[in-house]
Amino acid sequence: MELLQRLQIQKKPLLEMNIKEFKDLIIDLFKITQIKYAEEDDLYKEEQIKYYVDKRCRELQDNKKHMLDSILNRKRKKIVLDKVLIEKDGQKQLCSTEKEITEAMIEHYQNAAGKKMNDGIVMSDRWQRQYAPKNDINTDWYNATVKEITEEEWMDTIQELAKDKAAGPSKVSNEELKHLGSKHTLEKILDIADEFNKMNNIQTNYEKFAMTTNEEIQTVDGEIDINFGSEIRKIKPIKAGESVRILGVWVNLDLNTKFVFNQCKDIIRNYNRIIRKKRVTDLQMKYIYNHVIIPRIEYKSQLTIWNHNQIEQLNKLCRSMFKQKTSLVATIPNSVIHSSLGYGVKDIGTIQLQRQVTRLYNQFNIQGVLGIITRIRNKQLQSEMILTKSPTTEWNIKSCDLKVKYNILAATLAIMYDHNLTFRSSGQDENIIRGGSLRITDFFTHNELFKNRMNQQLMKHGIYFISQLISSGGDRLLNYRDLRITLGINTKGRKPSWFKSIEQKCLLEKDSSRRLKSEFHMERNYKCISKDLIPEVKKRNWLAFYHEKNAVAYLGRVIETGIEGTIVEHWIHDIGVDNISPSVQLPIIKKCSGCDLKEIHTKSKRKSVKQRCLLTIKDTDRSVKINAKSIDDRYILDMSVFECLAQAENNSITKLVDSVTDRAPSNLLTFIHPPRVRNKLLKIKDSLEFVKDIEAYTDGSFKKYSLTSVEMGSAFLISNPKKFEFNINITDNPSAFKAELIAIILVLLVCPKDVNITIYIDAQAIINIFNQLKKESLQQISRGKRQYNAWWILSFKIIKFFNLTVSLVKVKAHDNNEYNNVVDKLAKDALNKDPVFIDP
Repeated sequence: MELLQRLQIQKKPLLEMNIKEFKDLIIDLFKITQIKYAEEDDLYKEEQIKYYVDKRCRELQDNKKHMLDSILNRKRKKIVLDKVLIEKDGQKQLCSTEKEITEAMIEHYQNAAGKKMNDGIVMSDRWQRQYAPKNDINTDWYNATVKEITEEEWMDTIQELAKDKAAGPSKVSNEELKHLGSKHTLEKILDIADEFNKMNNIQTNYEKFAMTTNEEIQTVDGEIDINFGSEIRKIKPIKAGESVRILGVWVNLDLNTKFVFNQCKDIIRNYNRIIRKKRVTDLQMKYIYNHVIIPRIEYKSQLTIWNHNQIEQLNKLCRSMFKQKTSLVATIPNSVIHSSLGYGVKDIGTIQLQRQVTRLYNQFNIQGVLGIITRIRNKQLQSEMILTKSPTTEWNIKSCDLKVKYNILAATLAIMYDHNLTFRSSGQDENIIRGGSLRITDFFTHNELFKNRMNQQLMKHGIYFISQLISSGGDRLLNYRDLRITLGINTKGRKPSWFKSIEQKCLLEKDSSRRLKSEFHMERNYKCISKDLIPEVKKRNWLAFYHEKNAVAYLGRVIETGIEGTIVEHWIHDIGVDNISPSVQLPIIKKCSGCDLKEIHTKSKRKSVKQRCLLTIKDTDRSVKINAKSIDDRYILDMSVFECLAQAENNSITKLVDSVTDRAPSNLLTFIHPPRVRNKLLKIKDSLEFVKDIEAYTDGSFKKYSLTSVEMGSAFLISNPKKFEFNINITDNPSAFKAELIAIILVLLVCPKDVNITIYIDAQAIINIFNQLKKESLQQISRGKRQYNAWWILSFKIIKFFNLTVSLVKVKAHDNNEYNNVVDKLAKDALNKDPVFIDP
């Protein structure tokens, strides 16, 4: 009745109820009690939850560790030592006090490592006699018959196998057998390691041994037996694709990062599973992600760089739970979650970038073995990517395009490039490769270089510039067989794919000519002249010589040497197909049957002798020695014909420039071709023979019609004391700067000796360099690395020889100056003229 009154239930007295009514009353009271209990229990739980939520919020500021333990259900793991059994003075004692236990533990850990593993027990005499060898048995009786073949004998026999032999039924060659590792070798290494551990009293846990291999091994129940010291251990081999933990780091032979990535995903999922049922605020969620989850992921991935998709997957796991617990809509921008102006949850990609950049910065600046190794790896990466500078100074590859595998340095530089970050290194760390032009990386993309391992072949042959593959004339690509001479490459066999790719990129008509596209044209490469110039010509030597009268190089063979000159027989290229350029045909040469070079007429009646084309060369120092092999009545050169002729032309020009002070001034105009243009300059020169002061205007013109069509014009106008005009069109490696410089050289070529000349020019850059070089000697100028240095050397050699006093005066372009406007028009008109060939 008391319960009915408390629940305010109106019922008739119990004594007036029958059994059924009483039973129903009891059931109703039980249900009402259950409901009331549930309501009060929920209310209690709600109060407790609010209490602990408030407590966590306070602990977020005061006691973060306790807050994390509460949210993440972390229990403190500890070991309680209340009793320790020790041995002291030969007697065992039980320590129970805190002080005794602490002292015993300190003494144990300080001395346990140095404790000997054996007591030095000596075997008794009885057992020594028992195990002593039996003198009445001669071991020689059975040794030879029962002795097994040892693995050393097997290995010695394999190493003595002959090379270059056909493989047997196993399809395994002798060379492959020699390079195979062996179980015996592994056991030897393990024996050395075991002896080292025992000598230094290092205790080894044999149960934690792991062996990874990239080969198929025959096992018994998935295990193999390995002799380790005096015992046989069973070890389960781990395949190359499987990961194993070594000193806290997970590694695998395939260098696959999926295992570590899945571990990081599991870390986030496990935390999300715990947090899902917890009542936490946005600040608590932020603290958990930024100070618990992210550091664990950062530790796991110290040597792993995630790509964009992997980072997004990890971030998505964090964001989804954060949005759910903070009641944010799923479509809210991610920047609200990660921005410092929003919730400030750390982005895994940003953390990765900070960690890797800091690590790389420290490794480059550290002074020690790690710093040396880092710089060596940097140079290895530079070679692999065919870069002429250190990758840290000229990296331009995004992480999504990176083809370099298993290289954390390359991956770090790629993610830095994604975020517009660069390294600034000192000059000594740039590792600049000089000596060439037209860098490979300027014309081939990263994907093209790594396609079909093109970069590996270029790295193997040391090719970083296209200029290494261009002829000495600068206008043709060398044939593949020529690289045997120029680069020392073994050119036997088929033409490799990397060279075909360069041909496809550089040649105008790949199948019919070796002529380069205009963007690959270069100045003559005088450094590529053969070092085997002929100081002493011998009979039957092959020559490529320069004929000064015709201003053309030819091929020939020495017939006779003498004081008055060297008699040479002229040979010509045997062109098999007329509609294909000679540059792509085999360098087969044949005797010339007679041409305008023929100077010597024999008196022999034999027709074959009369048809020989013979001439005399007086200056053989301007020739180049070449090699040829006989094939029937013809010969084949070891280098393309156009390259032999270009080297001869370069050698002739080099000799002329080097000895310019010993030659007549008129010889300097041999640089200009064809003869009609040269004659016009000679006529102007003759007209100025007795002049002492000259005023001249020079200008250059440069026009780009398309990507493959560029022209350059140079002109000068002499205004005082006589008026002369001259202009030419030049197509050899055109540029606006070069056009201006050539115009100055042309007007210097027509000046007589001891003249004062004032040149008016509208290019201030030319004037600045000229005034700087006037203070230097010819030797200092020749050592310079400036652009078009050969042209500057030539101009100052002309000034020195003719004893000219030269002044350059700046004149404003396109102003009211009559002469400057005229010379500007002359330079533009030169673009419509036939091209002229000029060599410095």
